[in-house]
Amino acid sequence: MPERPSAQTTPSQAEWDNEGGRLAAPPEPALPEGIVAIEATHYAVGPYRYGKLADAHAELVRQQSREAARSH
Repeated sequence: MPERPSAQTTPSQAEWDNEGGRLAAPPEPALPEGIVAIEATHYAVGPYRYGKLADAHAELVRQQSREAARSH
């Protein structure tokens, strides 16, 4: 029977970062020339997703208005 690694030497424990307890992200593959990766922020309001904060805020105001109208 193969020997199991001890609990102290498991690879996942060695990969924990000390600023929040999450595993380090795997390295990104090199992108071909002419391709650029761009990160984007999206805003969620209930089941809806928006790329613009102003649109998300408008949806939040709509939802709050509907809730206020139902409670009266």
